[in-house]
Amino acid sequence: MHSFSRDLGLLKDRRFTLLLTARTISVLGSAFAPVALAFGILGLPGANATTLSVVLTAESLPMIVFMLAGGVIADRLPRQRVMMAGEFVMAAGFFALAAMLLTGWTPLPALSAAAALSGLATAITFPALTGIIPEVVPLDRLQTGNALLGLGANASRVAGAVLGGGTVVLFGGG
Repeated sequence: MHSFSRDLGLLKDRRFTLLLTARTISVLGSAFAPVALAFGILGLPGANATTLSVVLTAESLPMIVFMLAGGVIADRLPRQRVMMAGEFVMAAGFFALAAMLLTGWTPLPALSAAAALSGLATAITFPALTGIIPEVVPLDRLQTGNALLGLGANASRVAGAVLGGGTVVLFGGG
């Protein structure tokens, strides 16, 4: 029992709590976005599964292609700043997608470019996150830190999908 309370004492560490909170919120948004995006794209006049596939591919390809470069960047620059910049760029990509869907100005190349921006940001952010955890969490509590981060991320994935679906029903995909 002593070990359990000591492990949960990690939540009293300000740096870890900030990382846990930021990561949980980030995953919530990342899980929310695909649901809204799918319904938003499919709700466009003349859009079909191919349209959605093009936009999702535009997001996925940069994620795959630039993940290695993201690791190099995360190793050479301060990881916290890399993560903050990546999250900002990801938010800009999602904001652009939402603005297009809400205004009705939705050329496929512009939708794809905004989605690609979000994918690129993910490729830069994820390796920095992986590398920052051992910088924030003491080595003897790394397993607990990873478990708490995983718990927050998994809960956010479920909640994000549910909130995304509910928001789409109430307000639409934009």
